[in-house]
Amino acid sequence: MKTIYYYYVRHGETVFNLENRMQGITDSPLTSKGIEQILQTTEALRNQSFNSAYTSPLPRTIQTAKLILEPHHMHAKIFDSLREFSYGSWDGNIKNESDPEYQYRFSNDLFDDLGGENPTIIQQRIQNAFSELRKLSHDQDKVLLVSHGAYFRHLLFSLMKENIPDELLHRECLIGNGGIAVFKDEDGNFSLVEGPLNQAEYMNRHAND
Repeated sequence: MKTIYYYYVRHGETVFNLENRMQGITDSPLTSKGIEQILQTTEALRNQSFNSAYTSPLPRTIQTAKLILEPHHMHAKIFDSLREFSYGSWDGNIKNESDPEYQYRFSNDLFDDLGGENPTIIQQRIQNAFSELRKLSHDQDKVLLVSHGAYFRHLLFSLMKENIPDELLHRECLIGNGGIAVFKDEDGNFSLVEGPLNQAEYMNRHAND
């Protein structure tokens, strides 16, 4: 039996987050606030040891991972399957909640006809990713993952749908910028251990660690 603990962090605030754009796999730099958020995440995780670390290939997550891992003297490996959900040709568009087509596509995550993804595509990508991560990890490993907001939502529904807390089921954004969530994989059975929490909440919970 192999149990792996994953520490999932969402990247800091970006320019596209500020502009209310559909970010997807189109990249946007961290804002000064986003960098400050990740410095807070760095402090929150300073005393946590990691056996390995992986990041989405997008620059906003690579920068986030670099900041978090600096005190640990580690580098994150780029893991392509952690990249954000793709909105295809709508990547970078300003979110328009009053547009019926936007409402339909966004509520159902249907962008495959625009060159992007749909729930089936990303959930299969996530399942394949964690099957590979399981092979790369050892029993009781603690693994840092730096990825994205929409990816985290799909991760929950892909890997632990039956174990999602009720308060998370109807939240559009489940994890904030720089937020932290901990979940575990026990021989392919996934469950949420903690979070998602913001940096202050995480630090308060682990003040005596």
